[in-house]
Amino acid sequence: MTACQTSYVIALCVVCSVAACVESADQEGGSGVQPNIVFIMADDLDWNHLSASNGALGSARTYYHTPHLEQLAASGVSFTHCYAMPNCAPSRAAILTGQYPARSTNGVYSVHHLNRFPKGEEETTPFVGGANRSDIAAAAITLGEALQMNGYTTAHIGKYHVGGHDDLATLPQHQGFDLNIGGNNEGSQRKSCFAMQDAEGHWYFHDVGDGAFDRFAAPYSAAYVQRHELPATLIGSAKHITDAQADAAESVIRQLAAGGKPFYLQLHTYAVHSKVIPRHDLLAEAAGRSMTLPEPVPGATAVAQYKLDRRQEYAAFVTGLDQAVGRVVQALRDPNNDGDEADSILANTIIVFTSDNGGTHDHNAPLKGKKGKREIFPRAVFECHLLSLGLVLLLRIQSLSA
Repeated sequence: MTACQTSYVIALCVVCSVAACVESADQEGGSGVQPNIVFIMADDLDWNHLSASNGALGSARTYYHTPHLEQLAASGVSFTHCYAMPNCAPSRAAILTGQYPARSTNGVYSVHHLNRFPKGEEETTPFVGGANRSDIAAAAITLGEALQMNGYTTAHIGKYHVGGHDDLATLPQHQGFDLNIGGNNEGSQRKSCFAMQDAEGHWYFHDVGDGAFDRFAAPYSAAYVQRHELPATLIGSAKHITDAQADAAESVIRQLAAGGKPFYLQLHTYAVHSKVIPRHDLLAEAAGRSMTLPEPVPGATAVAQYKLDRRQEYAAFVTGLDQAVGRVVQALRDPNNDGDEADSILANTIIVFTSDNGGTHDHNAPLKGKKGKREIFPRAVFECHLLSLGLVLLLRIQSLSA
C-alpha cells in the first residue's frame, strides 16, 4: 500500500486492523492472508439502544433485545469513545474518504445544508452556515478504491446517500465498488418498510434502492421462515426491507466467498431510520417487555419525550436489525448454506458494526439532545461504537505475545 493510499484509509479503524493483522501474521511466519471485511452501518441507532452493555458503558436499556450484537461485543472489541457527525451524510462521507468535511474531496458537512435547524430554533442561531456538498467528490479516493488497489473485491448494499445527487459519477459503482445493490442518493426507505404488490401481481419495494431489492420482495414462504427460524404466522405476509437487505447480504457473501479473493462488504441498513414499522411478530414480542424508562435528562426536548410513547415499535425495529446482523454472521459461517460449515470464512473475516449518528426515536440518556441537534457544547455530540469480531483480532493479537 502506498503512502497516498494509506492517507485516505488510515482514519478508519477497520482498515488499520486489517493492516495490523496481515503485518503481525507476516512477522510471526504466518501466511499473511488478507482478511475479508464486513462493515455494517445502522441508520440513526443511538449508542445505547441495544442490549450489549459493554459497548454502552453500562447504560444499555433492558427493553432492547439484540443478542447477536451482544455476542459480537462479547467476543470482540468495543470502541466506546469515538465521535460521530450530527446526521447521516457527513458520517458516511468521512468513512468513505477518510477525511473531515473541510478537506477538498469531502465537503459534506450535513444533510442538505448547514442552515438546517430544528423548528423554532432558526431565529436563535448565531451564525449562518457555509457551502455544503451533498455528494463526495468524484475525484475522492474512497475506501472501496483503496481496497480494490490492494486486491479486494468490493460490494455495497443499501443506503449510500452521498452520491448521485448532482453527478452519476459519484455513485458507488463509480467510486470503488464492484457490486452496488441499492446505493443511490436516497436517505431512507421513505414510504414503507414492507414490500407492495402491483396490479400485475409483482412484489416490489416502493421507491427504495432503484428497485435493486425487488428480487428479494416475495412474501415470506414456509421454507424461508423455517430456514431463518421465524414464526409461521409470517408465511404469506409481505417481506420487510430489513429482511430483504439480509437476503441481499447472504447472496453477495455466497458470491464473494466463491471468488477466491479477499472482499470488502459494506452493508448500510435503512433501519432504524423512520418510518419505524417493525414486523408484526417482533412487535408482539416487544409488547410483552417491560418498557421502564431512564430518568429524564434535564434539557431533553419535547419531541424526544413524545417519541418515547412509541418505544415498543422502535424496540421491535431494533431487534429486526439485530436479526439481520445474525444472518450476516451465519452466512459467513456457512456461505453456501448447505448446513456444512467446512466452507466457513468467519475465522478470516473482520466484522465491524456502527451507527452513523446519534438516536432520534428514544431517550439518549445519559447524553442530552438527539440526532441533528446543533449546539456549541460537547453534549450535542453523540458517541458511537464499533464491534469487531474477536475471532480474528484477538487470536492474532495473542500471537504477538506468545
